Amino acid sequence: MATVASKFQLERFLTGERIIQQGEIGDKFYIIQDGEAEVIVKDEDEDEDEDDKVRTLRPGEYFGEIALLQNIPRTASVQASGPLIIFSLAKPDFLDALGGHPFAKLKLQQESARRIASAEQSA
Repeated sequence: MATVASKFQLERFLTGERIIQQGEIGDKFYIIQDGEAEVIVKDEDEDEDEDDKVRTLRPGEYFGEIALLQNIPRTASVQASGPLIIFSLAKPDFLDALGGHPFAKLKLQQESARRIASAEQSA
């Protein structure tokens, strides 16, 4: 775990800054250290200017795992609600870490499936 922890990078974002953009290729996993972020989903059938805020992420919560685990484009955008400090882990390091921890990988897969199902129900 110490090896994985040493690979996390500290990143800072200002209010309104996008951390990830829906539709982009996933390259990092994120954990919020301080501040809040909004998860935003753009419905392709709606007006281009319409975004739906689906939840707020707080310290200790994570995001970005769905695209990494399923090798698909980002399913949502995440934007800083105020000043935000996060830790990020590059995709290769994330996948390497999970390779040695099958229980953690299973839990993340279950959570990502739950998040996708929840987003589909609210759409």
